[in-house]
Amino acid sequence: MGEGLDGGGDTMVDITPTPTLPHRGGGSWRHSFAVASMKKISVSGSVGRARLLRKNMTEAEKKLWALLSRRNLAGVRFRRQVPLGPYIVDFASHEVKLIIELDGGQHAVQSSADAKRSEFLNMQGYRVLRFWNNDVMDNLEGVHGTILENLRLTSPHSDLSPAMEKGDRPAENN
Repeated sequence: MGEGLDGGGDTMVDITPTPTLPHRGGGSWRHSFAVASMKKISVSGSVGRARLLRKNMTEAEKKLWALLSRRNLAGVRFRRQVPLGPYIVDFASHEVKLIIELDGGQHAVQSSADAKRSEFLNMQGYRVLRFWNNDVMDNLEGVHGTILENLRLTSPHSDLSPAMEKGDRPAENN
């Protein structure tokens, strides 16, 4: 579920230093442990918020990311939790101008906000696909087919073959 940046202020994140393990090089010991004090850092702006969202993905986002990551889908590169204007979108391919958003139950009551968001993203030249979380969890094959169909419509490589559906990349002309 992508988020807007207009609500709320800075987000505070707890950071605990990782202890340094002792050196086992056959003699002297280095520092045994770093000071384990709790620090708070301020994460403001879209980049910090996007990082937090990438670290705290929902189960549906993780499942879809496994399908989209590493050019697994038709050789198209997707990024996750991408800042675009005042929004952070769930998945985006700048190459084919396609955004994929996952919606949970809260989106049923905020459909006007989602429409405004989609309108902004369309004006930036992106096609927006929306799926419910339960569609990803229960019908990943159907979600996969819908994304592939849209990639065929938007891809600069209009020759998306069935082999490319599994992640093969188009042959480059030399």
